[in-house]
Amino acid sequence: MAVHRGVIRGFTLIEVMLATMLLTIVGAAIASFLSAMAGGSEARRNICDPALESALALRRFKSIAPEFRFVLRTEVDETLVWMSDLVPSRSVHTSEAGILRFDDTEGVLLLETVDPAYLDRNRAQEREYLTNQYEQLSDHLNSLRTAGALVATVVAEGVDAVEFAADPDEAGGVRVTFTVESHETTFLLAPAPAEEPIG
Repeated sequence: MAVHRGVIRGFTLIEVMLATMLLTIVGAAIASFLSAMAGGSEARRNICDPALESALALRRFKSIAPEFRFVLRTEVDETLVWMSDLVPSRSVHTSEAGILRFDDTEGVLLLETVDPAYLDRNRAQEREYLTNQYEQLSDHLNSLRTAGALVATVVAEGVDAVEFAADPDEAGGVRVTFTVESHETTFLLAPAPAEEPIG
């Protein structure tokens, strides 16, 4: 009688190499995923840096209002700024002013100005304000906000709180304090110094 032995079969060299290659590819994918996660959390920490946000806000403000003249009135939650002198005079016109304020529902710092199209349709809303009338100008702009006549431009976003304080050392300046994830930074928003003529 013939005896049959069972065939014992192992893995071939090609199967072992293929399994090793697949394991290497899966391991590399997992390592790159974990690396991307760590890099993403680091990027989020950098983006939430209040010093970075305040520097970007100052740059955006200067690009929006390159002819910024003066801070007219400051309160804790908003500040009234003289954006430009479109109508050369000793007064501030409605179209030349803006309100820099923090919207805590959205976490953004906004610069609100009057919509020029609205002023074209409602010329009576273009008013002149003298030095002692900036509170009335602020009230007028707030009423225009209620009427939907202000255009809001985002100056900074992802901010937890913003506070304004008049700067005692800089006439026409305001100190803006940013809070992001319980870290604070302060920057000065002030008019450029007047240039002296050479000669």
